[in-house]
Amino acid sequence: MASRNTALVFLLALLLSYVAMSSAARNLQEQEQETAPPTMKEEPSSAPHLTVPGLPDYELPLMPKFELPPFPEMHLPPFPGTPWKPAARTPTLTGFFFPQPEPEASP
Repeated sequence: MASRNTALVFLLALLLSYVAMSSAARNLQEQEQETAPPTMKEEPSSAPHLTVPGLPDYELPLMPKFELPPFPEMHLPPFPGTPWKPAARTPTLTGFFFPQPEPEASP
């Protein structure tokens, strides 16, 4: 029962903190709108267009050839396990059947 009360107290504290944070954010937003200078609210309609000069063509140097070393051959002894045999019976689910499709009515 104590864990249930603890969960309720935690959720209530979470709700109260959410309400406090949202009202604080709203107050800050209103203060920001009041203190903003009037010239900063509107942006000039035509900003100057800046041109960037093109980059010169550049060719990358040739990469040296790289080859992986040959994979070493490994000779392992044969596996000493017994030959694999399939299970004598497969497990089944008793009392479960796939539903049969209903025949479609032809008009």
